[in-house]
Amino acid sequence: MSDTLAVLLRNGRHSNSAPDKATIRLALKCENIAINMGRTPIQVPIPTNSPELIDLGIVRPSISISGLVDNVGGDPTNTTDNDSGGDSTGVAYTEGDNEIDLADMAHFDYQFNYDGDDTLRYYIPYKNFLEEFCAEVLFSDDTPLELQIGDPTVPIASNTLGSTTGGAIYQVAIQSANFTQVPGLEDRWQFALQFVAKTATHILT
Repeated sequence: MSDTLAVLLRNGRHSNSAPDKATIRLALKCENIAINMGRTPIQVPIPTNSPELIDLGIVRPSISISGLVDNVGGDPTNTTDNDSGGDSTGVAYTEGDNEIDLADMAHFDYQFNYDGDDTLRYYIPYKNFLEEFCAEVLFSDDTPLELQIGDPTVPIASNTLGSTTGGAIYQVAIQSANFTQVPGLEDRWQFALQFVAKTATHILT
């Protein structure tokens, strides 16, 4: 994992072999993360008595992240042209006839044993790329959109695993994306993404 970027957004799984492997893998410069677990218990009023509570175990997670994204890519020497639709490192993404290039973006390689010890490349997006990603990429069971926060390999302590982190993987769908520019800081944008999510997937290794 990058020393400073611990929020990863991808259009599939971190894998070279899975059928739903991610072809776009992004690392976001986040300043705030909020995870909300909405519950919907039922309160049944009873005349002259205390109400009954019925909890059906319905959980509705939502996640909000915000941070900064630059106007331009961080690596102008990255001039990769992927007219063929990308290669095994996932350097391009094709949606119908529209290809999204990952050129001009800074990147780092990240190893994570999701389906083996795969080392895959993550890109730090610029504003227009992140905006187009939010507008174009959809969640489906075949191509889940995943948000990884921190290190999900040590989620819950046990007799054999004594250490824990706050890391987890969430399957998400983008609910809203907001981009704000502050006068005097025209070289960057503040972004805020809102997701609806499934409950966390904890990966034990």
